[in-house]
Amino acid sequence: MKACKTVFSVIICILIAVSTSLTGFSSSEITPDRVKDAVEGVISYKCEACGASSTDGLLDSLGSQAGVYTSDWFIIALSLYGVDCRNSRAVSSLKSAVNDFYSGDLSSVKVTDMQRAALTLLACGESITSVNGHNLLADCTYNRAKYKSLDSQGVNSVAYALILLDSNDFSVPENAETTRDDMIKMILDKELDNGGFALFGSGADIDVTTIVLQALAPYRHKDGVAAAIDRGLSILSGRQGSDGAYKSFANKACAESTAQVALALTANGISPVTDGRFIKNGNSVMDGLMAFKLDNGAFCHFSGDGANSIATYQSLCALVGCYRFMNGTRTFYYFKSKGAEMTSELDKAIEENKTADKAHKTKSKNTSHSRTVKKAEKQKKNEQPTESTTSLKSTSGNSKITFMKVERKKKKVKKIKTDDSPEVKASATGDEASLKNGVKTIGATSQGKNGDPQYIPFAVIILGYPALAIFKIRRKK
Repeated sequence: MKACKTVFSVIICILIAVSTSLTGFSSSEITPDRVKDAVEGVISYKCEACGASSTDGLLDSLGSQAGVYTSDWFIIALSLYGVDCRNSRAVSSLKSAVNDFYSGDLSSVKVTDMQRAALTLLACGESITSVNGHNLLADCTYNRAKYKSLDSQGVNSVAYALILLDSNDFSVPENAETTRDDMIKMILDKELDNGGFALFGSGADIDVTTIVLQALAPYRHKDGVAAAIDRGLSILSGRQGSDGAYKSFANKACAESTAQVALALTANGISPVTDGRFIKNGNSVMDGLMAFKLDNGAFCHFSGDGANSIATYQSLCALVGCYRFMNGTRTFYYFKSKGAEMTSELDKAIEENKTADKAHKTKSKNTSHSRTVKKAEKQKKNEQPTESTTSLKSTSGNSKITFMKVERKKKKVKKIKTDDSPEVKASATGDEASLKNGVKTIGATSQGKNGDPQYIPFAVIILGYPALAIFKIRRKK
């Protein structure tokens, strides 16, 4: 009998291990508090690296190099996190950089540099329509064509033009060289045959595609936009690694590409933590990003590397975007307060997105798996065998999932109402914390068609037969 129990215990352990590996169980939880801690960790790391004892000191240090991308993105991220970035040194450096733009031929200046400087000035609370007498907003967005085609740097420069216009709900004048609709058309015309976007070549590039998806997010109601976004999302879902991360040009998972995917998802009202299309082997996009986090708070480029400045600021942007998303605030790049009057084209579009098609969330799917156990000694001939059914329910964002828990009595599943818009607020406590625009992974899921979670209890059933057989043989003895 003792040997029987030992064999039976070993088989049960094997069954648990196999079922766990098949479903991709993940014990990690990405909560708002954990994301906030990661943000604070990056800030602490940067303060130490700059020799600053506070965020004010950090801003002074960053301000001395404002106008350079490694400093600008930190300032932008800090501002959107809620840090007061009205820093005189940063503003002075940025205005000096703008003067440099206009000191020569404006057509020779990279428009993306102008756009980044404009976003940083907004982060510092400054106007960008009159910077030392120059309308920086116009000259790097709707009037850029006066100097050079807006898409001269590829689809990126057009995408950032839209992002900049929408960052503060700026209006485009009627006599503009390029309207918002023109920009949208320019972007859609650059979509690759198989979906997605790139600066060159015929294959979709993760980083470029994610930037475009962020720019197009407010315009799903426009002709052709929703379909292009969905094709891009499908590509991102298919390219995600089993660790939740994304590969770079070096065909190796890196923090930067993973961070950009997180930003693209939150911009489109999709959770980078719970949406089933973006969970592989139990790992979400944010799980993938957190794997690049170092003990000192910084992020590395490739796993195993040391701190990398670009990986760190891009990861910070993604963390801030995710944190804002999880707390019901407009996502990254939006500088107006949450309570801004709903009058702009952007706000109207976001209101419409509250009832956008459910393709952005994991579809409801009720599945029933049953096994038939013959009971010849107790059943009459030709009588149907009884069935033991385990029901697994998953509804996108509004119901809990009970995984591998067989009960004889039915239990009601509490439903949690959610919103389709990017402003859905997830509770920071309990089961509700990770329920948002996707299924909650209490157990784990593997990805099936259309990203629906697929459970694999059959493995447990099939492998359970040997255990039952051995148990019966031992009992007879």
